[in-house]
Amino acid sequence: MLSKGLLAGVLLFLTCCSPAAPGLVRIPAMEVLKSSVQHTGEGLLFDVQVQVINPNPFPIALQDIAGKWIVDGQVSHEVQVQDLSIPASSSSSTTLQTRAPLPASFKPERTHTFRFDAHYRLHSGSGLSAIQDHTLFQGSFQTKSIP
Repeated sequence: MLSKGLLAGVLLFLTCCSPAAPGLVRIPAMEVLKSSVQHTGEGLLFDVQVQVINPNPFPIALQDIAGKWIVDGQVSHEVQVQDLSIPASSSSSTTLQTRAPLPASFKPERTHTFRFDAHYRLHSGSGLSAIQDHTLFQGSFQTKSIP
């Protein structure tokens, strides 16, 4: 008899590794490859490289990517990202550069957080799908004091 934890693990493995049913599109995963943040004195300059992973056996395109840039839990500003095309069962990376005002809670040499909550249109061979707002990627950073 399988324990509940082992059974859940087996089901998760089978779900993740099985091919999608015909007509279904899996949502791409996004991962921060590297990021750097500079404190410019007037604000923060973000340079974030993101990898987008297409789990589908067909190419997809992410269009009209737009959302909120959030620093230390507070909405900083709106951001739009260029459209992305990702080959079948592959990945593609893009770099996002954006400037943000200093949050009220900002203190140099303290760890801060950022995230990008956005929506986009997912275009695949089976048509367009609208994706609701959710966190696409997130990270943390520290800056040094400006002398």
